[in-house]
Amino acid sequence: MMTKLAKFFLPFFIIVCLFGCGDKQKTESTKSVDLTSEDNKASYAIGISIGNFAKQALTKREELGMKMDDVLVVEGFKDALADSLKEKIETLNDVLKKYDDKFQELAKLQAEEKLKVSLAESEKYLTENKKKLGVYSTESGLQYEILKSGTGNKPTLDDTVVVHYTGKLTNGQVFDSSKERGEPATLKLSQVIPGWAEGLSLMSVGSQYRLTIPAEIAFKNQEIGSIPPGSVLLFDVELLDIIKADGKSQQERTEVKKENKESKS
Repeated sequence: MMTKLAKFFLPFFIIVCLFGCGDKQKTESTKSVDLTSEDNKASYAIGISIGNFAKQALTKREELGMKMDDVLVVEGFKDALADSLKEKIETLNDVLKKYDDKFQELAKLQAEEKLKVSLAESEKYLTENKKKLGVYSTESGLQYEILKSGTGNKPTLDDTVVVHYTGKLTNGQVFDSSKERGEPATLKLSQVIPGWAEGLSLMSVGSQYRLTIPAEIAFKNQEIGSIPPGSVLLFDVELLDIIKADGKSQQERTEVKKENKESKS
């Protein structure tokens, strides 16, 4: 019977089976599973996928203080499969609707509180950072430090840049890094966050800057991956090259000019 009730209980039943057993039971279960055929492997993979999803859902509810009885979750799953419900399906669906409404309300309140704390921390960080020696500010609120001066050209918003960078939160957590990947990033300035575009437009090729980007010119109040809403973003950026609209880099243009000069002489 494929009902809303069964759809709701399925992930929770699987998560109880996968993560709710003792170590000995897990070991015995693993030994008895036959994964020799492709169908069995696919079946197991589907179970793991649903289990991982359900684990995240359960964790989120635990964070909001919503407790669920694992025994009753399993009991409900079994009853749904056996078409032997202890309550009318309409009644149970109403219960689930109220439960979901409560979850959404608590999640909204948590998000609002999280944003409030993040914005307060961001404002404090920007105020203190602005006082540091060597930190410059722009009208948009961007703060930057010149770690190394370059002698090349500066990019415009129509250009594509080749850069090495490391992005961090104010607590030092790295959320992205081309250096860790071991390969420079090639980015069109018109397609990056405003703080990045503004910061890079100040830089000459060969320079290294530290950009402190307020949320207003970054991701604002959005939560992006491991980046909390309202976060100040810190970027150490090295501008390696500029690629113009015609596809030629500054390095290529310099070489052409050098060859022309040599040929004339």
